[in-house]
Amino acid sequence: MMRLHRHPTNHDVQWTPSSRAGFGLMALAALLVQAMTVRADLTHLYTFNDGMATDLVGNADGAFVGNASVSGGKLILPGGGLGITGDHLSLLSDGADGINIAGYSNATFELWATAADTDTWARYFDFGGKSLSGPGAAGNSIFLTVHALENGSMRATISNVNINTQTGNLNEDEASASPAAVPLTGPGGVLGVERHVVVTFNGSANQMLLYYEGNLAAQNLNTDNMLELLQESYALLGASLYNNDRNFNGSINEFRIYNHVLSASAVMGNYITGPTVEVPEPSSALALMSGAMCLFWWRKQHSSKQQVVLRRGAGCAE
Repeated sequence: MMRLHRHPTNHDVQWTPSSRAGFGLMALAALLVQAMTVRADLTHLYTFNDGMATDLVGNADGAFVGNASVSGGKLILPGGGLGITGDHLSLLSDGADGINIAGYSNATFELWATAADTDTWARYFDFGGKSLSGPGAAGNSIFLTVHALENGSMRATISNVNINTQTGNLNEDEASASPAAVPLTGPGGVLGVERHVVVTFNGSANQMLLYYEGNLAAQNLNTDNMLELLQESYALLGASLYNNDRNFNGSINEFRIYNHVLSASAVMGNYITGPTVEVPEPSSALALMSGAMCLFWWRKQHSSKQQVVLRRGAGCAE
């Protein structure tokens, strides 16, 4: 407990060592609460550090399809097969515990991934459903591909057609990066190096932005489509809703979904900080103080890009 002691010869407030320590812990606890508040809009988090595809914030756990697996804290996607029949991770897309992407007006998709090749149309993620009029194609969906054919680089796309019949012309809004902004190979390229990629969709302002390594790489400032019109049949990592698209060959270190639009400064901050290991979940004042002590200890011991780990149980970890 923090205590105030008076000096015997005057009326000035004196801080004892015990009170300083108590104040320090309270300040650290306040910082931790602030950090949790900032991340309160993080709705789904997959770190893969438990050897599984567990959703550490929600309950939309993933199921491995084909030869997809987890190793070394990363989702391993060998790239075999095509579309939903090939290697990928299928997240729980709907229902009480599902992602329910149509329930979002604004969203941010954030990932750290390494591409082992740059096949055309290979997906980092693809959320939505199949076309009812052409089951080999996608219907209402949002996806991120490492290599779109038209622009020769990374592209984020949201598509809407008639929500009831899934017929008519496919209306696509795109944020397409140039090869200069997102090179596929060479220095700064996608191939063979873990990269930080973020897609923000602002339904309120009709904007979709694509960030690469913390920087704005592409934008669409006049989108017509809506997340609310997306189907909720699939939520895929590493696979496309189109039958003939190659599956992603590489690994995903972490994948996040937020229910709001991250600002440019927040994106850059996450790029600098790097992926987390486990989201903080203190369930009591004791856990909160323990987390604050962990944070204080970790900052004294380390100076790396990786964020501090605060596990659900007692104790700290790297």
